[in-house]
Amino acid sequence: LASDEVLLLAKDAEAAGLVSRAFRKRSVTKYYCAVSAGKAKKKQGRVEGDMVRARRGAWKLTREKEDPAKTEYWTAGLGHMCGGGAGGSTPVPRTFILFHPWTGRTHQLRVAAKSMGLPIIADAAYGGGGEAPPRRIFLHAAAMHLDLVEAGLAAGAKEKYLTVFSPPPFDYLWDGDDTDGDKICLPVLRRLLEKSGADFAVLESARLTEEP
Repeated sequence: LASDEVLLLAKDAEAAGLVSRAFRKRSVTKYYCAVSAGKAKKKQGRVEGDMVRARRGAWKLTREKEDPAKTEYWTAGLGHMCGGGAGGSTPVPRTFILFHPWTGRTHQLRVAAKSMGLPIIADAAYGGGGEAPPRRIFLHAAAMHLDLVEAGLAAGAKEKYLTVFSPPPFDYLWDGDDTDGDKICLPVLRRLLEKSGADFAVLESARLTEEP
């Protein structure tokens, strides 16, 4: 199983070096969203700690902070849902999570979700298994924002910023149901992005569309 990612490709070696430096300097703003089983204990917060190898290729969070992974998050309840992707005919609680990672470690967000007590749906490696059908991990790269001026990439560019926005394709949660998942998840995502300080109008203008 895999999550959705945003792929940024440079056209030449110089641009690739500048983009890599921007990521190393943590000047690229990234937002991910996920859906978890259960109810959140906090509406927002921060998960911080060193990450070390665990069993079977997984990772775990420690209390040490020598070189910590850092993740901010915001949560919102989606209510109790039932349907093909939400556990059959028995209504179960669902929580929508917006992640803003400040670092980029392997499995960072999946480990953060587990530490919050909100493992991501279908992520069996971190306690989120048991969903049907387990088509994918419900973790999605929703937005990325790069300051081209700060990154040294503005020369010849029409815009000063590169922004990508892709709403989550989480309608699997409503399989077998007449509910339009996008009409539920997108307003929740917008509300949480605004809480995080992101400009949703800018993100919406950069929304990715499917090929005809």
